[in-house]
Amino acid sequence: MTQFAYPILNLFVGFALSLYGLIHSAKHVPASTQLHAFWAAMPSLVAVLIFLFGIVAVGGGLSLFASGMQGLKKRKRQIARIYGRQHEPFEDEEDGHPAYYR
Repeated sequence: MTQFAYPILNLFVGFALSLYGLIHSAKHVPASTQLHAFWAAMPSLVAVLIFLFGIVAVGGGLSLFASGMQGLKKRKRQIARIYGRQHEPFEDEEDGHPAYYR
């Protein structure tokens, strides 16, 4: 039931948020002097956003690097376990014949 309800719930919540945003932005249009001040400050705002994006990119890159290293270590252990295993002789070998000889 929940697999059917989630898309419908998402549809209603998305519609409600869109309607709220449209009504809110239509009622609160800023004055032209505020818009001119905003556009004048835009280059410094973009510079700050690019700087913050660079910091987030460094953090994301380091976390991806650490995750990749963990994955490589896991695969290395898995390959070593599969291919590096030394087979011990069977315990029930008799007279120099292997156990499957019987």
